[in-house]
Amino acid sequence: MHDTLFARWREAITTRYNHDFLAEYTANFLQGLLAEYINEGLADKHFLKEFESGNHFTYHQRLSELLFYLRLKEDGFEITSQNLGPDFKAKKTM
Repeated sequence: MHDTLFARWREAITTRYNHDFLAEYTANFLQGLLAEYINEGLADKHFLKEFESGNHFTYHQRLSELLFYLRLKEDGFEITSQNLGPDFKAKKTM
């Protein structure tokens, strides 16, 4: 799934840290997180197109959105989304 992104993540980590295991682990983690984000219905109709477009700015915007989702989820927020925006809504669950 999304081989272009997986390759990009793996290459970035390998280039920066020269560590194949870390690169493989990180790329797999991000790939799983992306699948979860999509399966939860949080990716709007433009999300993957922009993520995989090769545009530096939209790539980093979508990666940040994915990581922000993870942070909110880990802090106990309920995340929802609609295609019309915003990217997602977060509601703190008790």
